[in-house]
Amino acid sequence: MKTFGQYFKYHFKSTFLRFVIMMAIVLLLSVINFEHIVGISTVREQIRVDVPPHFDFYIKEYPCANVYLGFYTTLFAVICSFMPIFELYSFRNRRNLDTMFTLPVSRTKMLFAHLLNGLIHITVAFTAEAAIIFTALWQEKALVNESYIVGYYFALLAVGLTVYLFFSFIFLQGNTVIDGIVFMAGWIFAFAMPFNIVNNILVDLRFKGYIINDIVDKGVDIISNAAIVYSPFDRLTMVFADRMEIAQTTSSHIKIEAGIGSAFWCIMGIISLVLLYFIFKKQRVEKVEDISDSPIGYKFLIPFYVISIIIWEYDPLVVTVGVIAMLVAYIVYRRTFRIKKWDIIMIGITIVIGIGIGIAQYASQSNHAVKAGVYLCETVFQHIVL
Repeated sequence: MKTFGQYFKYHFKSTFLRFVIMMAIVLLLSVINFEHIVGISTVREQIRVDVPPHFDFYIKEYPCANVYLGFYTTLFAVICSFMPIFELYSFRNRRNLDTMFTLPVSRTKMLFAHLLNGLIHITVAFTAEAAIIFTALWQEKALVNESYIVGYYFALLAVGLTVYLFFSFIFLQGNTVIDGIVFMAGWIFAFAMPFNIVNNILVDLRFKGYIINDIVDKGVDIISNAAIVYSPFDRLTMVFADRMEIAQTTSSHIKIEAGIGSAFWCIMGIISLVLLYFIFKKQRVEKVEDISDSPIGYKFLIPFYVISIIIWEYDPLVVTVGVIAMLVAYIVYRRTFRIKKWDIIMIGITIVIGIGIGIAQYASQSNHAVKAGVYLCETVFQHIVL
């Protein structure tokens, strides 16, 4: 424990300048938003008008306020996204790692020292944001309910820290900094893609005249939105901003998305922390800066996204461009024109899927054409008989 404390103290001091710069940027941008500079402010006074039925003479006007927290939430989400890179990039430099792993502290303790340092930086930054938000709300406390800042703070902080842990795990699946960043970007929408495809199919079926159960339709839509990494930030902000605006209500759709998204990503954050513990202690120094061969990296993301896009928005041109893009991605990933057997198999599967969807689509259209022709013949025959 003593070695962990010493290493953490050393790392905290070595990143203190970065922390000061980050806090200066956070405070500057937050104050700009608070002080109504360049047309932005946290709380904006409004006059609400209630017009009774029949437009009689009892029209009511009363002051209220709109609360805008989106800027603060976006800034916080950006910090949670970039902090894994700032904290863990040193583990993706072989020369650095050779030196670090000779220190009298275990690999896992070293990793958790970096993760803890990032958690502290994130928490302090968001606490400063929350203090500024509370100040803005307190100045207009006659028009808003400032007590909801407590719920907003803890809910967003919990989501932010779990997303930070998730991105930390994904980043370390890359053997280089660039690969880690690409993996992070790829996983932002990865969980949502299957549900987006199902949602698109339901829309197409509805367009063709099929009746879709509302519960299924809305459920798929809610899950597809909630499965995006940044969804809980947005939905929780909407819920708490509406609570702060005394006269405002939030749709049940948004509340459900906020609940599902928050629960899902908190679970993912815990799973990521556990996986980090078991995977990082087996980290081989010689693999760093080499080709990233993680099963959840390029091996998964390249075919997953290309096939998903082909299914989502089928068109022969999309299939052609997708296969070409897939081939180029594999060449870049392997750093050679001699791609491996697995890559060729995945390209072949993608082509087969594209052909299969094309045949299915043609058969569907032909079936509609046959039905229309039969109906037309029946109608004409009836008129002839009459």
